[in-house]
Amino acid sequence: MHSKLFSTNIYGMDMPNFTRSSAANYYTKIPYIYERWVDMRVEAVNGLIHEIINGEHGARDVRPDIKVATWSLAVRDPEATQKLREWQGLDALAMIDLVKPDMHILQTHWPDWMKRGLPSNYIRDYESIAAPIRALHPKLPLGIQADIGSKSSMIKGRRWIDELEHHAYALGYQSWTAYEYHIGGYMYAEPPLPSSGLRIAPDEVMIIYNKRIDPQSIGTVTLYPAIGLGKSYELKVSQSAVDGNRLFLRFTRSLPNTSFQLEIKDVSDTPDLWLLKGKKANRTPRKTKVFIVQEE
Repeated sequence: MHSKLFSTNIYGMDMPNFTRSSAANYYTKIPYIYERWVDMRVEAVNGLIHEIINGEHGARDVRPDIKVATWSLAVRDPEATQKLREWQGLDALAMIDLVKPDMHILQTHWPDWMKRGLPSNYIRDYESIAAPIRALHPKLPLGIQADIGSKSSMIKGRRWIDELEHHAYALGYQSWTAYEYHIGGYMYAEPPLPSSGLRIAPDEVMIIYNKRIDPQSIGTVTLYPAIGLGKSYELKVSQSAVDGNRLFLRFTRSLPNTSFQLEIKDVSDTPDLWLLKGKKANRTPRKTKVFIVQEE
């Protein structure tokens, strides 16, 4: 940051020297000015967030009906609060006081999420950061954000994520999230499974999967009528399309007006689009069916 931005009527002093240890104004030699430099960085960060959220044409001005969350970093260190303020201009309490969010999230810092074998209960060591926030803002919901796979050495599977969720709620957090859905271990290990199906036309359905699917992998489609209404039979597909995790199928004949299930064979996920390459594709298990509801 240019020294002129620090030498204003607000601060009235020149920026410390951070590169030449022999300089008279080297930052370790002028602790008072350096502390004001740290203050300025905190005020700059929080001021920008305040402007984005609460300023003219900001989020709350444009959408007064929505809830707003703020984020700050957290790391396992007894002096985390002081170090985050000094090193990165992050002061969660000051941010909350100024912005007045509806929720605040503690985001796992890279020194934690980069650790191989990070235990799922690591967030217990964030209490030195969370406790002061709860003390001053007891009604403010707090959340946790983890990282589950930015590097191959720290991919987190379904079990780890489930355990993290348990620990988060046990520690009093109201919510949790993870960066980022498509890089978790389950993306590489779990098959594509249909979660819901909708009859959107007399001869067309939309099926939603738990992950992106390969448009070229769609196999035969078998219809299973409602119990007692006949035998299963194969449907001929006249047209298919995939939009991410949504599969659209149009058939050569109309579909029943009553409830039915579909089995779509050989559906594959998309390893060529995953963050980490070289993994094998997963396919939907045999006999996997999806219940189709009628569009209202």
